[in-house]
Amino acid sequence: RAAIAEERERLARYCGFGGLKCILNPAKDLSDAARWAKSDLELFPMTMELHRLIKENSTNDYEYKRYIDSLKSSVLTAFYTPQAITHTLAEVLGESGIRPKRMLEPSAGQGVFVDSFLQGNPDADVMAFEKDLLTGKILSALYPDKKIRIEGFERMEKPFNNYFDVVASNIPFGDVSVFDPAFAKSESEGRRAATKAIHNYFFLKGLDATREGGVVAFITSQGVLNSPSHKAVREELFGQADLVSAIRLPNNTFDGAGAKMVVSDIIFLQKRDRIVERDEDWVHLGVDENGIRMNQYFIDNPDMVLGEMVMRSGQYGPEPTCRAYEDEDLGELLAEAVSNIHAEISEVEIEELSEDGEDKSIPADPTVKNFSFTIVEGKVYYRQNSVMNPVETSVTGENRIKGMIGIRDTVKALIEAQLEDYSESEIKALQSKLNRQYDEFTAKYGLINSRGNAMAFSDDNSYFLLCSLEILDENKELKAKADMFTKRTIK
Repeated sequence: RAAIAEERERLARYCGFGGLKCILNPAKDLSDAARWAKSDLELFPMTMELHRLIKENSTNDYEYKRYIDSLKSSVLTAFYTPQAITHTLAEVLGESGIRPKRMLEPSAGQGVFVDSFLQGNPDADVMAFEKDLLTGKILSALYPDKKIRIEGFERMEKPFNNYFDVVASNIPFGDVSVFDPAFAKSESEGRRAATKAIHNYFFLKGLDATREGGVVAFITSQGVLNSPSHKAVREELFGQADLVSAIRLPNNTFDGAGAKMVVSDIIFLQKRDRIVERDEDWVHLGVDENGIRMNQYFIDNPDMVLGEMVMRSGQYGPEPTCRAYEDEDLGELLAEAVSNIHAEISEVEIEELSEDGEDKSIPADPTVKNFSFTIVEGKVYYRQNSVMNPVETSVTGENRIKGMIGIRDTVKALIEAQLEDYSESEIKALQSKLNRQYDEFTAKYGLINSRGNAMAFSDDNSYFLLCSLEILDENKELKAKADMFTKRTIK
């Protein structure tokens, strides 16, 4: 059943188990107390009660184990955000015209970012990821009308690339590796390196999901901007986006959330419409007047550092930290810093309008691949980032496109069937369908490689895949159909 208002109010106070390493200890019965450190024993009764409640409300031992394992894996990364910070960010950004219609939260926790941005636009289309099973269930109860996904952000599908107006989160940080074959096999050094540190991965994956002109607003470890080893990642980020602003938070900001003495940055990026290679100052590190090494941006913009940069003794020797000012209200400091940010989400430009100037575009269907044709209620549309525009063409041109959409979809289904090792009869049925579609289409409109079909369909990102179905001779005539029509081509 849906949670009632009183229950949602209680659930909203949940703040996770980040930093509570006692969760890692056994606590099924009283005898487990002997295995606890004395410093943690005061937490033993509460931890035991937690185990009891989860077990009683699990359908079986397997589900109980999933809950506990999920909680344990979140201890090192689940540090939740004070609502005062998210409200300030959302309010000030809203005043700058940043009120997203589509928002992504890739590490949502109990949803403080979602709540803050929804106050500016309650009808926003929100997708939120939360990997921890218990936290994800709570998030689903708090926002039953939003797209809540209880899984890792790395599971987000490619159709959501270039889709969201705003991607905002307090992302996990640390040298936690992420399994993403697309990143691991990338030609980009920055994307490959990002899989070795979860905060870097979230930045690049989040930027992929942001539409042109959209904004990424992440709270993250100072390592993204400060670490010399992350330079390749910074180069990759700033090749795709402009650094709108960055704010360094004092090291006591998240003390109440379990992350003591952690220095964090809020980083605002605005995605460009193209990738460029350029050398930006904030890719590099510098040394301030006190001899402290940090990102050049903070040296050039000291008013964006909400504390005093000093050196302290760290685990591996002296390290820089941002010490909080005494008797200063962080909320007021943050509001002043954010007020210096000047970014605006432009409306998506529609290249083609009807003769009377009416915008006939529709929101993009995330299941439709970017830069491809689709059919909606019998009409041909073309997806470009976050919108789909109706295609104005002749009747013959529209029929060509519809025919090649059918062939394209069957080809992709056939590829997937082979990858998933479908039965021989299922493969043969798809090959038969492909042969029939191809023969009927080419009888009317000629080869897929012909000039007329290229003019109609070459803007589709699968056009050259379809061209490979035809083996041509030196005169550009059909020599044979490709093996896909009759054989398994994927082993």
